[in-house]
Amino acid sequence: MDIDCSTSTLDIVVPLYFDEDVVEKLCEVVLKETESQFQDVQIILVDDGSQDSTYSKSLLLHQSDSRIQVIRLTSNFGQQSAISAGLEYSTSDLVVVMDSDLQDRPSDIIR
Repeated sequence: MDIDCSTSTLDIVVPLYFDEDVVEKLCEVVLKETESQFQDVQIILVDDGSQDSTYSKSLLLHQSDSRIQVIRLTSNFGQQSAISAGLEYSTSDLVVVMDSDLQDRPSDIIR
């Protein structure tokens, strides 16, 4: 089945844990690679109980770009729980889950 990305919406679920140093770059790169390929793109950042400034930096990103959504878990429940929370929040046609370290290349999402 071929998917017409230009008419599809996309949510990208990203679990975060002590990611204050990468969250801004992550959002910048992911949006740059995907925004022209889909009708609408939303990044769902799920902070899995980080004790650094990951959550506050994520909120600042949300305040500057409404395509970035933030969920905060009350403590560290683990990556799978963070992913599940993001998937439950998602409302788009398509969903991609990726790690925050950009090991998964955002340019591969379109494939």
